[in-house]
Amino acid sequence: MLTLKQRRFAYSMVQAGDIGAAAKAAEVTPELAEQWLLDPDIKAVIDHDKVAAIDTATETRERVIARYAAIANADIGDYFMKDTDWSMMKPIDQLTRTQRLCIKKIKPTQHGVELELYDRLRANDKLAELLGLLADGTGDVSAEDKASQIRNLLQEMEDVTTGITTH
Repeated sequence: MLTLKQRRFAYSMVQAGDIGAAAKAAEVTPELAEQWLLDPDIKAVIDHDKVAAIDTATETRERVIARYAAIANADIGDYFMKDTDWSMMKPIDQLTRTQRLCIKKIKPTQHGVELELYDRLRANDKLAELLGLLADGTGDVSAEDKASQIRNLLQEMEDVTTGITTH
């Protein structure tokens, strides 16, 4: 079982990646910190936390991409009852979670409901930016790789809108 200082040291090693900063955060000498790096229990905590940090960053990136893809593909017609004059919005509980996340504003008016979704064009731009598709042409990404990224993006967007995605 690790002490509080050892846990603080392990956490700081993951965050800072620097033994000096981690030793300072744990309020121990650099010599003791170096000894702690050899301790299998401390190494296990550091390794576990590094994997968790990478997984969290990857999941967050995927969730952001999925959210922008949903916004980019949102169809305002999906929010209204069929066979009406667009004045009857579906009840919120009949919308999917993804559809609800695409709503920027709902405002009742004397003529029905005013519904505003997040900007689809901006979402497409953000997706392209996240995936590095808006580079100025001076990068190392070939046209073939960009085309592949676009195909992957389009597939992810399709997965989000058809409910296949695991996000």
